Amino acid sequence: MRAFVAIDLPERIRIQLSELSQRLRVPGLRASWSPPQNLHLTLRFLGDVSDDRLACIGDHLDSALGSMPSFPLHIAGLGAFPSLRNPSVVWVGAGPLEGWLQAVQTAAEQSARSIGLPRETRKFHPHITLARIKDRQGVAALKSRIVAERDIDIGEFSVRCVSLYTSQLTPKGAEHTPVRIIELRGSANDARMNDAIGNSDRTTTEEQADHD
Repeated sequence: MRAFVAIDLPERIRIQLSELSQRLRVPGLRASWSPPQNLHLTLRFLGDVSDDRLACIGDHLDSALGSMPSFPLHIAGLGAFPSLRNPSVVWVGAGPLEGWLQAVQTAAEQSARSIGLPRETRKFHPHITLARIKDRQGVAALKSRIVAERDIDIGEFSVRCVSLYTSQLTPKGAEHTPVRIIELRGSANDARMNDAIGNSDRTTTEEQADHD
């Protein structure tokens, strides 16, 4: 079953993102919009993983993340992949990357490699996917709305846990099920953050476009 590691969003953030999605919708645009309950920040997409390997990843995450503290995450900025000129994915940004967000993403990457998955080579760009564009119809109007909202500031929340999810495609869309929730229980002064970042591979991935 397909799986991924992610940061969940509080309801107030999901509501604001859902309202933003509504403002971005234009007549005639063919797009797949993420439902509010599926909005999240992907740390590492794992692909198809067996139950045994999923359990190993969960154990690795628990060991790596349990000593880390909760940390603030700011949701702001609107954009598109691969570019605004040719949008295929509409996203809202998250950050700052430096510090604890980088540390938890590194732990997610290392958990994937612990079961033999290849290292991701694309740079990690923390974001939340709002929509995937299916064709060019209506894209010009969408780009105008993105430009109008590009400096949006959704707000900040405290990340207190990281979740390991499975994802199943159904006729109604993707259904995400949490299989392990790892609470961040450490102190903000924990010096091991430096080791987690300093010993890491900094070349990690953007969110995969087909997993939600």
